[in-house]
Amino acid sequence: MLEPLSLMKSLQNNDNTVFAVHPIDGSVVLLEELVHHLNSSVYGLQCSRDAPLESIETLAAFYVSKIKQVQQEGPYKNVGYSFGASVAFEMALQLERQNKKVEMVLLDGSPLWKHLTDISGEEDLPGQWENAILLGFLTQFIRRIAPVVFKELTKRQPLQDKLTYTARVMHESFPHINLEDINFLLSSFLARAKCGKKYEPSGKIKAKTACTSNKNQRVQERTSGLRSQRCM
Repeated sequence: MLEPLSLMKSLQNNDNTVFAVHPIDGSVVLLEELVHHLNSSVYGLQCSRDAPLESIETLAAFYVSKIKQVQQEGPYKNVGYSFGASVAFEMALQLERQNKKVEMVLLDGSPLWKHLTDISGEEDLPGQWENAILLGFLTQFIRRIAPVVFKELTKRQPLQDKLTYTARVMHESFPHINLEDINFLLSSFLARAKCGKKYEPSGKIKAKTACTSNKNQRVQERTSGLRSQRCM
């Protein structure tokens, strides 16, 4: 299972350390290519079993405690991808309240998280949002059955029945993965999505911040007073 703090790249005689926050899937696998190009030692922050998922704030506090195990003082250099940009933003808020210096790169571009946030902004038909989350999880691995799964999810209530069905479909395609592990991955995916849906930053940050989107590959650098907004 995932470790909360994973050393992704180690450079000798290089004091430059970057902390990379996972996207919605909870792991830093999608960031491996990016990390390859960084001239830094890189630690990935991942959503382990002991990560609190009550809110973005609690998850960010958990990750702040983890990066301090590696680096006691700033400046902290954090990278967040899509959903992870929200977490990185909140980490910066918390670190700055502790008088720590932070630098950030926020990366937009996850089609899955963009799709889920678009749905969350629409009028929520009964169970529509949960159906989209569960389907989003499943289609990361099994795209061909998406129409069948979506139709079945719309018939099922309550949420636990939807979760059980989705886990079973996943297990049928990947029988070598323990069903208990699938249930954990699925429930934590849903919990992260709920955290992201309700997150509203509580203030501004002073951190030197670069934000890039797949819609516009220019990187816009902001040196102070970034408003309470997220790359989504």
